[in-house]
Amino acid sequence: MTYRIENVKIYENAVSDVDGESTFIQVAQSSLSMCSPGNDKEAVDFIKNEYGEKTLQLTKVAAVKLDSFSLNKVNLIKIDVEGMELKVVKGAKRTIKRCQPRLIMIEIFARAMALHKQSAEELFSVMSELGYTPFILKDQNLEKFSDQKIPNDNIFFCKNGCKV
Repeated sequence: MTYRIENVKIYENAVSDVDGESTFIQVAQSSLSMCSPGNDKEAVDFIKNEYGEKTLQLTKVAAVKLDSFSLNKVNLIKIDVEGMELKVVKGAKRTIKRCQPRLIMIEIFARAMALHKQSAEELFSVMSELGYTPFILKDQNLEKFSDQKIPNDNIFFCKNGCKV
């Protein structure tokens, strides 16, 4: 099936906090993938520890900041980057401040964030500085997130003042 969507462009890039190059690691016959934090061996070992011995394909890709696209209108950002969550947000700060998307959904994977020398707590702090409040999905409802322990889960960051 082919969709003719005029306002969507696909870029084969990693999204980060700097423009440059990254190693994209794909687990064969799986949807599992992640970018290396700079040390490919460390990333490969992490994947094997998390998911077992798998065949991996390593590919060099261009890394870009979301801010590099100079977007004028953004209503929603979905981030699912296996450990690079904070880097993506840092590379999108100008876009977030300018466009003020209503919702930024981030899938948190704390162990992978640690591999990238980052933490979920740092991410929550940056999102708060940008004016976003965290929510979590419970029983098909969004509830304000107030737990001390940040889960490996989808966190919905809502612009302060929006109604859920």
